[in-house]
Amino acid sequence: MTQNKRKSTFRFPVFYICLLIGVALALIAMAVGLARLRVILADYEDAQPKYAAEAVFAEHFAHPDFAALVARSGMPANVSPLETEAGFAAELEERFGGEKTSYASTTAGTDGSLRYLVKAGEQKIAVFSLKVSEEKSEYGFDQYELGEIELYIRPEESVTVSAPTGDSVYLNGTLLDEQYITERGIETDSCAHMPEGVSGITYTTYSVGSLLRTPAIEVKAPDGTAAPLTQDAETGVWTADVVYDTALAEKYADQMITVAQNYAAFVMRDAYFASFSSYFDKTTDLYQTIRQVPTSFVWRHDGYSFADVSATEFYAYNDDTFSCRIRFVHILHRIGNEDYTEQLDITFYLHRVNGEFLIYDMVNQ
Repeated sequence: MTQNKRKSTFRFPVFYICLLIGVALALIAMAVGLARLRVILADYEDAQPKYAAEAVFAEHFAHPDFAALVARSGMPANVSPLETEAGFAAELEERFGGEKTSYASTTAGTDGSLRYLVKAGEQKIAVFSLKVSEEKSEYGFDQYELGEIELYIRPEESVTVSAPTGDSVYLNGTLLDEQYITERGIETDSCAHMPEGVSGITYTTYSVGSLLRTPAIEVKAPDGTAAPLTQDAETGVWTADVVYDTALAEKYADQMITVAQNYAAFVMRDAYFASFSSYFDKTTDLYQTIRQVPTSFVWRHDGYSFADVSATEFYAYNDDTFSCRIRFVHILHRIGNEDYTEQLDITFYLHRVNGEFLIYDMVNQ
């Protein structure tokens, strides 16, 4: 009996086929996922604030343009408002222009912003902040952008100016107002010689601090004339001179010189009291005092003359009162002897009486 033998064939189990396919798909998915994860992580890394800070520093502070920085940030609160942005930028350039700059993270702002301290050499010159941008990264991460720039500098200068009350004081072209006044009503010698109801010359003192450098100072009288300024070598205080009245000088200088010279001659018994008395107010004690000046002790002489004559410091306190200063050298001559000289320095105070100016007081310096 013959037996039929059947040929058997091998079949790969379906299970393993499915498994291999699954593993392959998983590997592909993992590779795709890893690739995507790398992109996401790269996007996340790129969104980190340290890169934004680096970019801000490179753009604004690595090689700083101080004029542009000041234009963006404005003036610091600790610097006097009398300083200009141009002056501030110039001072920054002068102090820090040649220094190497660096930056480092510092305390976060109260609004949650990130802050970075900038130094030029060892000196703090600025703080800049980063804030969260309205735009997100490709995968939705927060991005950062420049918030504020705050510039720092230490103001090291101050100035004090004393000027006649009523004059206008300017620093860097800005008129100083009441907030800068530190003292008022500083009396001059004239105040002791004023008639009732008339004020003498007083001074007002202005002080300004938090300045970056010595400012440009200008003082103007009420008529707009610039007043000369002098600085005390010890205190550093600037004082404005009184601006005197040139119109009064032109009108009365010759007359007042004549009065002073006749008075000097009278004292030396070379002139009569009447030669000048009509220019004095007869109702004053001064008139009687001059009238009774003793002339018994006079250096004997044969003649006299005057030298270095000047009439200055004409000042109107109001329409009816003014003063002036007369100076000259009174020289007495005597044959066979050296000249005797005396320096006279007289300030006359005059007021209007019945339409005419008369001397009511005088001071011999």
